[in-house]
Amino acid sequence: PYDNHTKAITAIYNSFLFRQPPEREFGNIENDPGLDAFMEDADLDGRTFEAVMRDVSTYATVYGHVWCVIDKPPTNAYTRAEELEQGIRPYISIITPENILDWRYERSMSGYYTLTYLKVYEGQTSGSESFRVYTPDTVSVYTMHKDEAYVEYELPNPLGRVPAVCV
Repeated sequence: PYDNHTKAITAIYNSFLFRQPPEREFGNIENDPGLDAFMEDADLDGRTFEAVMRDVSTYATVYGHVWCVIDKPPTNAYTRAEELEQGIRPYISIITPENILDWRYERSMSGYYTLTYLKVYEGQTSGSESFRVYTPDTVSVYTMHKDEAYVEYELPNPLGRVPAVCV
């Protein structure tokens, strides 16, 4: 049998990084009513933000890099209060490199490179495959069935930027 040295080294490295909890300053969102919910359940699967960041560190160590996308479910709410009432809030997703199909960076006027396109493979269900495409203007979900792509939905991107970062 072989020992999994990568797992041991990654666990040791992360134990040093996360030995003490980080101190965070939230600035003007300190009193946002959705902040506590996000910190306690960052990925809508019950994991704290701290646990998600540990996983980001682990996956980035194993793969060399990993993508973090912040998204929010579509809603018909007109106000922030209605969103809070419905439990609609942002969440973080960790996307490993094999699920990133395409991306594009463009140089902005300030000289920085900005992510302007990200295409993510979301999975396969009952003979069709789903993809999500982020641009600064839209977030689109496509379904591919028998070599034909269908737009499931396309929503405006209110952020004006692709809500992803490569770690």
